[in-house]
Amino acid sequence: MELHVGSGATGGPSQGTEVQGKAFEVEHQGIDISPEQARYGRSWDLFPIWFAGNITILGIPIGAVLVSFGLTIPEALAADFIGCLSFFIVGLAAIPGARAGTATLTLSRAAFGLRGNKAPSFLSWITLVGWETISLIVGTFALEALLAKAGISSNPAIAVICLLAMAVGTFSITLLGHATIVFVQKYAMIIFGLVSLIIVIFMITHIKATVVPKPVTGSVSTTWLLALSVMFASTVFAWINYAADYTRHLPTRTSAAGIVWWTGIGAIIPGSILIGTGVLVGAQVGLASAANPIAAMSSLVPTWMAVPFLVTAIAGQLTSNFLNSYSSGLSLLALGIKVPRTRTILIDGTISVLVALYAILITNFSSTFTSFLSLEVVWIASWSAIYMVDALDRLSLRRQGYSGEDLLRIKGGQYWYRNGINWAAVGCWIVGSVGAFLFTNSALWASPLTKMWLGGADISVFVGLLLTGGLYFAVLRFMRPLPVPGTEEASTL
Repeated sequence: MELHVGSGATGGPSQGTEVQGKAFEVEHQGIDISPEQARYGRSWDLFPIWFAGNITILGIPIGAVLVSFGLTIPEALAADFIGCLSFFIVGLAAIPGARAGTATLTLSRAAFGLRGNKAPSFLSWITLVGWETISLIVGTFALEALLAKAGISSNPAIAVICLLAMAVGTFSITLLGHATIVFVQKYAMIIFGLVSLIIVIFMITHIKATVVPKPVTGSVSTTWLLALSVMFASTVFAWINYAADYTRHLPTRTSAAGIVWWTGIGAIIPGSILIGTGVLVGAQVGLASAANPIAAMSSLVPTWMAVPFLVTAIAGQLTSNFLNSYSSGLSLLALGIKVPRTRTILIDGTISVLVALYAILITNFSSTFTSFLSLEVVWIASWSAIYMVDALDRLSLRRQGYSGEDLLRIKGGQYWYRNGINWAAVGCWIVGSVGAFLFTNSALWASPLTKMWLGGADISVFVGLLLTGGLYFAVLRFMRPLPVPGTEEASTL
């Protein structure tokens, strides 16, 4: 039997080791299966994790982007509301974490195969490093703006210092691990959640009415679909490849409904409010085209409130980035990198800081950010469909669960398929990703098909999700018909 065991293989202890987390002690467990005796927490604990992770002022520029497309405020708010409801899908994707006790991209091996999963693991890692970098940049903007309030003018040297400060704040907590993140997120939710609410109320009650023009080209429905795609890219598909990472330490029998509810509602409350605020105030200060959107937002509040606003902006980027960087390390381990979990954080942190140093030189942050969001959907929506359909099949339809032993193999076992690749899943993923690419309309790639047939509408997220999910579900039913009632295999969990 060839298994990933020990810290040299999976970034953590073997399955028999007690790993119950304690705040401010370094977590050594990587993607190993969390043993039942070491599980801790309740489904309620997911609420502060996701709430604090979404108290990010970055939501306000996202809302500003929606109105920059030319939508009216009610149209943009509708996209905000529907997009944020998709966080419940993240909750659904989190259920396998508790059932199997391992990270999202490790669970993905069950669908794609031990070798076939390397491609989505790599793309997940790249995407997470991208989110880490974006959060570092926005936090750097906020810290520069805070220093400016103290009379310290921004320059390249100050920008580098601010970036390094954000990196230290992010990766020091992430190095400590899950239990520390849970502890910090609970207090961040209370403190910065209240401050954010006060700031949002002030902003909304003091803005001036702004008339947003209709789109110059295309229809309202076309533009609204583009806005909804941006919302999905910044909500469900920005987080879904993290989902199980924060349920893997919960007891196996934790309520599925509780996992879905507390994950979803924890993200929906702050996300919808902050993005909605961006919709209302974005056009007034030109956030969608601002080189430093955080500084532009600080102009909306009086001087006495500017400092709490900027401190909250910095804290929000840190709490969001704790999740980005923690999950990024797990994706790197799922790729097969044989290093301890703590070392993956150092690798990711170094790359993120170097990329952020370069990206800070880009003058139009919002344009770059929107392009990143639109293109990540091309692969992740299709991967999500495979992951979710496979989980549905294992946990609800066939009820065979996951084999933790086989998930951690190097070779062989039920997830080896043909030479380590489940070509059915990989093929559906490729077809869905190509379909999504062909119906993408972004600053970096605008498919001719979207202009010829859809008037420029971006429906990549819907194509990727529905085409891949429907195709893979049909393939599964052909390859593995459901057992006759009364003959189902017992769950491996």
